[in-house]
Amino acid sequence: MKTKSASGISLRSDYRSGFIAGCTIFTPLRRIERNGILFRQGRIVGFIDSQTPEDTVIHSFDGCLAVPGFIDIHFHGASGINFLDGTVDSAVTALATHLKEGTTSCVPTLMTAPPDVIRKAITAILEARQSDMSISEVIGINLEGPYISADRKGVHDRESIRAITADEMERLLEISQGMLRIVTVAPEMEGALTFIRYLTDRGIIASAGHTNASYDEMMAAVKSGVKLATHLFNAMRGIMQREPGALGALLVSDDVYSELIADGEHVHPALFRLVARVKGAERLILITDASPEYGMRKTASRTKNGTLVGGTLPLPGELKLLMQHSGLELESALRTITLNPAALLGLERRVGSLRKGADADIVILDRNLDVKAVFSKGERVV
Repeated sequence: MKTKSASGISLRSDYRSGFIAGCTIFTPLRRIERNGILFRQGRIVGFIDSQTPEDTVIHSFDGCLAVPGFIDIHFHGASGINFLDGTVDSAVTALATHLKEGTTSCVPTLMTAPPDVIRKAITAILEARQSDMSISEVIGINLEGPYISADRKGVHDRESIRAITADEMERLLEISQGMLRIVTVAPEMEGALTFIRYLTDRGIIASAGHTNASYDEMMAAVKSGVKLATHLFNAMRGIMQREPGALGALLVSDDVYSELIADGEHVHPALFRLVARVKGAERLILITDASPEYGMRKTASRTKNGTLVGGTLPLPGELKLLMQHSGLELESALRTITLNPAALLGLERRVGSLRKGADADIVILDRNLDVKAVFSKGERVV
């Protein structure tokens, strides 16, 4: 079946096929001018000039930027919803909210909670993943507790922090059906190094965070397999001149990716330049750490005593702040919300970059880096 647009252009009935024209393309490793993005059945076919195939829907965004869909590997909810609520409808609502800001792929994150609450939340997220609604694609689940330090717990429930046990992890692995991709652990906990190796052997990313570990303890954890730092700077032992602490160890470990909440509230913007220089754009991943108030307020969520609960700034806003304070150019900064998280998860050929054969997850930004349109698997959803 073919139809006609208002401009007389012939349209295909396949709404996941089309051609994006008029944009400067950031893959993000390359900048491409004077070409458009052709996609068919939700996959990118290639970059071509204005001579598009017949029967192709043309989406024209003159003067804009076409970039890969964003990936958030650490966020707890949105629109008044916490994934720990454990219902399918609430998970769908949160995932839909993040999609509107350009996050086409995501890793919902669960805080420390009783075992039954975590299991229920995982089940709800997996069911929400099958929703017919337009939502951010769930490409994994992130467990940010309960194996953390009570001294560095932040707003996590102290009563639910517990010792590492193989029985609990085995049950969580079974329930998550292969979707458990990231687990935070405090390396100073008893059995932590063995647990890190256990996770690594099963293809799960061990992330160090909510930790009071010393420099030596953290370096031992890195040697055992830690590949990620949970929200660098926040909820971890800092740097002193004779004890570099957990933070110092993570900064000097070249192969470890670092999450950063670049909202200007969780971490002082002056440190963005430091992190960019020490870790490089290749090992930096911006996260929202979104609280249930994401989409409802503009400043970070806090408890009554001022403790930070989570972020509310969408990834495009963090991207702007990172560029403003780090000195990174757009091509490099874009990696932190696209290619880097995809590479961490081993999914860089499917998501996180614009390349032939990749999912047609594409965000259109104006020159102010504000979201103008979002395509998820070739379907325009914003």
